[in-house]
Amino acid sequence: PHEQQEEEVFMPEDEGTVVADLEGQASDDEEDEEDENLETNLNEDMDMAVDMDEEFAVERNDACACLETGLENGSGAAAGSSSADNSSAEAVAAEAAKASQRKPVYAVKWNKMDPSIVSCGGEDDRVRLWKPFHKEGPNSITLHGHQDSVVALDFDSTGKALASGGMDGRVCVWSTMTGKLLCTLEGPGEAIEFVKWHPLGSVVLAGSEDMTMWMWNVDISAAAETSPTPSYGQCMQVFTGHNESVSSGGFTPDGKTVVSTSLDGTVKVWNPKTGECQHTFFQDERHQASYGGEEAGPPPERGITCLDFSPDSSMVLCGGIDCTAHLVNVSNNRVLWKFGGSVDTNTHVIGQQ
Repeated sequence: PHEQQEEEVFMPEDEGTVVADLEGQASDDEEDEEDENLETNLNEDMDMAVDMDEEFAVERNDACACLETGLENGSGAAAGSSSADNSSAEAVAAEAAKASQRKPVYAVKWNKMDPSIVSCGGEDDRVRLWKPFHKEGPNSITLHGHQDSVVALDFDSTGKALASGGMDGRVCVWSTMTGKLLCTLEGPGEAIEFVKWHPLGSVVLAGSEDMTMWMWNVDISAAAETSPTPSYGQCMQVFTGHNESVSSGGFTPDGKTVVSTSLDGTVKVWNPKTGECQHTFFQDERHQASYGGEEAGPPPERGITCLDFSPDSSMVLCGGIDCTAHLVNVSNNRVLWKFGGSVDTNTHVIGQQ
């Protein structure tokens, strides 16, 4: 039998730092250090969780502070108006003023490594780290760094860093423990649609309305925590090829592959090391025939909006505007199943680009 060739490891340009290992393992040095300090790290994590109660000392001790902009000012003004004047007109005006302070929430995320912490962001251009079950004192902090609505959030694999994406085209990376802005990632020309961390390292992936997807190497080390100014990250790859907004995407659980979906009606499979598009899945035969032509872009009912990965990284489940969900195998480039939709969309052609 032929010897199996060793797969290349996905690393940043700086060979001195392993950011993500596509074979699913860290470097030997990292493994040794992790084994030697496992107990110490667990103790430090517990200590940091306790210290975090002291860090969350900015907002009022009220769960609503996480979801409403200017809660203290809005509710305080409303209470003052009601006590000063009992007329119904004043009461209505006070309620309207209070309501005007509230903004929609567009993104929420649970910290799986520390379930006591959640995050949310919305139209007020702010990110909030929130401890909803903490009842002793203040329980949330507000993070300022975006200039437009916050629409995407994701915690890294350690739970110690949070990435946020905004309609300002910017991605911000925050310390979960202190709320410090560690890094600002720029490049996309329009709103961010999603942000995702690499499952094994400090690499952030983001898709944009400008039809591109960006990948950065991010410094979330202890040195970044103490730096007086945030860094800007290192752009590792820009993925281009979609004809409409990149609606969703991410790394496969093993970290070896990037998959993206778009409102152009395609699912693309990428090599994160080279940026090459390895496969393109089309919603149907008619779409493939027109893709990239004079009438490029799908009909109004086309467009892929979301995806999720199987635990073994071999399959992707994606949903579309055409009322269908598709199960595709990204290992052999085949559509396995289709759920829902009309009978005239049952034909699936697998294209390679």
